Amino acid sequence: MDNLIIIKTEIENAFKHKQILGMISLDITKAYDSVWRHRILTILSKILTSGNMFKYISNFLKERQFQVKVSNTLSNTFYQENGIPQGSSLAVTLFLLAINDIVETIQVPVISNLYADDFNILCRSNNLNTVQEFLQKSANNLSDWSKKTGFSFSNLKSQSIIFTKRRKIKPLKITLDNLVIPNQDKIKILGITFDSKLNWLPHLKNIRDSLSQKLNIIKIISHTTWGGDSSTLLMIYRALIRSKTDYGSILFNNANTSHLNMIQTKLNTAIRLSIGGFKSSPIESIRNIANEISPKLRREKLLLLHCARTKRNTNNPATKIINTYIQEAEKKNIKINNILDRKPYNFPPWNTTFNVNLSLTNFKKENTIPSIYKNMLQNILQEHPNSVQIYTDASKTNNGVGVAMIVNNQKITYKLPPQASIFTAEAIAIYKAAKFFHSECVSPETKCIILSDSLSNLIAITNTSNPPDTTKLIQEETFQAGKKGKQILFVWVPGHSGILGNEIADKEAHNAIDSTSTTNINSITFDDAKIVINTYINNKCHSHWRQLNTKLNQIKNNTNLWTNSGLSRKDETTINRLRIGHTHLTHSYLMSNDEPPSCDTCRVPLTVKHIITECHKYNQYRDQFHISEQICQALGPNPQDTNNLILFLKKSELYNLI
Repeated sequence: MDNLIIIKTEIENAFKHKQILGMISLDITKAYDSVWRHRILTILSKILTSGNMFKYISNFLKERQFQVKVSNTLSNTFYQENGIPQGSSLAVTLFLLAINDIVETIQVPVISNLYADDFNILCRSNNLNTVQEFLQKSANNLSDWSKKTGFSFSNLKSQSIIFTKRRKIKPLKITLDNLVIPNQDKIKILGITFDSKLNWLPHLKNIRDSLSQKLNIIKIISHTTWGGDSSTLLMIYRALIRSKTDYGSILFNNANTSHLNMIQTKLNTAIRLSIGGFKSSPIESIRNIANEISPKLRREKLLLLHCARTKRNTNNPATKIINTYIQEAEKKNIKINNILDRKPYNFPPWNTTFNVNLSLTNFKKENTIPSIYKNMLQNILQEHPNSVQIYTDASKTNNGVGVAMIVNNQKITYKLPPQASIFTAEAIAIYKAAKFFHSECVSPETKCIILSDSLSNLIAITNTSNPPDTTKLIQEETFQAGKKGKQILFVWVPGHSGILGNEIADKEAHNAIDSTSTTNINSITFDDAKIVINTYINNKCHSHWRQLNTKLNQIKNNTNLWTNSGLSRKDETTINRLRIGHTHLTHSYLMSNDEPPSCDTCRVPLTVKHIITECHKYNQYRDQFHISEQICQALGPNPQDTNNLILFLKKSELYNLI
């Protein structure tokens, strides 16, 4: 996605400065099959010298054989003389080694954009001839590069395009190996169609057509009597339909509203079918029942998440571009600027273990008196004499987040941003303790015991496959300390159990929040940023819902999910329609342009509320099944009330009319 954002930003900058941007999308013929193996080994020899890894890869590439099987018959054995075996986990990495230096052939002002075998070059200027000149020079350099590396470009599959707001602009005439690269008014890159005016209409039409086909699946399996349950249908909707509109949505977020409505209509229909809503149901009510946010809010959420994810890697070339979005988020009080960097391991995690003692978790807190914990902890400490003991803890209140560590009589505290979670705070406390022992502790002891009441963090330390970012810091510090002969043992202790060091750390962490002398740590983790973003989006959605005046608002004043577990598809559809307030009985007139129906008994407009709580005709059944006079309770989330309502509808012969 970062490559696409860079391209989009360059196009927008060209429009902003009234320039012309020319771009060439180059297609590499049989990219993986044409890789020169000797080239890969030559490049690897400069990186790995001649170790076991180099020998393994060299052997991996040599003497590759294959056969073709038709039914039960195998062809003769053939040798794959060139290329990389596709399907292997090493294939992409080796291919990137072979192709990565293609960007070195491109010189400013031309910009190169490489993602696997998708390579694009672009240049912008006030003058078309200037763009033509620089792109042609780059094409010539690429032609020379291909002859040296064994790769070849397909002139017919490669494409060129001009992005400009100007009218009657001449097409580019770029040649590659004496053949002209075809010009287009739209071009697809990594699944996203860019048009010459960047109005996103061709791309949105492609999405619409694709959604129409996928929507047929929902239509077939969403029958209101025998179809799948809503939760399953919504899972299918999110996997097949919503995912299609999610991809690239941060690019076309600002497209024309009428263009966006083309795909929004398909989304609305899919959600309505999934929950069994009546055709006239308000879309806001449908989304509320399905626990879905609006497409506009979802695009905003995905954009914020992408910004936070990008900030996680300071080496990402798109970091500078997304700063504009970060600044806009800051104005909305969404603090996602200082994200902790995600760094690779500097040690072999598969060959490293961490000493974590969780033995005290064998004693349940509700069944264990504090003195037993103290005695058990004392036994653990006695097994490690002459060790530095560091107690850590964290505290989070409405005013902020504080962490503390206690070493003998020394108290060290830090303050984190309010957005930091308690997990992050506890992890930072443990990390600071490990770093203190490794780098700053002047004690002659070579062993350290870090005692924390954060069980989740201590369990995370043992995870070397995909740990949280803060856990990586702890693991790295522990490993580096071990290289210097310093051993760290992590021990879990129960909080608020009278363990002196833990109690002091807890108090100091709480005091650090309001202290003016506490050292500030301004970073939060990506997981913290996700919580911040989700909270912002949920609050915005909730606030919007409270301002509406639908029939569903009368019984549900929030956006929380109401589950209908245990109900048949027919029951679930009936309840959803009643809650929304639009049923076949009360609103089918809208489909036939008739007059609104009225109650034959009471001579008042026929509504869901009237049927369930007011109509005299059904008083007997209402009393029999204990139907509440309050519509918000009768149609509320209580399973017993729901079952009673279903029985009421069946007894009153309304069940099949909803």
